Amino acid sequence: MGTAVLGWVTGSLERTGNDDHGTFVAVHDGHVAGFVTVTIRTHFTGARDAYVGELVVSPEAERTGVGSALMSAAESWARAHGLHRVTLETGAANLPARAFYRSLGFTEEDVRLSKPI
Repeated sequence: MGTAVLGWVTGSLERTGNDDHGTFVAVHDGHVAGFVTVTIRTHFTGARDAYVGELVVSPEAERTGVGSALMSAAESWARAHGLHRVTLETGAANLPARAFYRSLGFTEEDVRLSKPI
């Protein structure tokens, strides 16, 4: 799992600088407190949306408002690009993340099912 996450984050950060991709970094006391990446992606409805690929907050910065500020930056980026929806994905078992996103006004709209064989 760690290798997969590293690949997602590295791939997303490598796209920084493209017009359809944004990266925002929160710094506190000279240290990175977190970052968020956002890109343009086609929603299942066919609309173009802002898609948050990664939101990472350091353990020291959790519950300090850093995650909310980063998500606000992603929403501002989306508005500046003429987009009207922000989407993201997280694991069904990641209850703290799901509660966090719900507190920001996100609603769950998809369910992906899987079965190990």
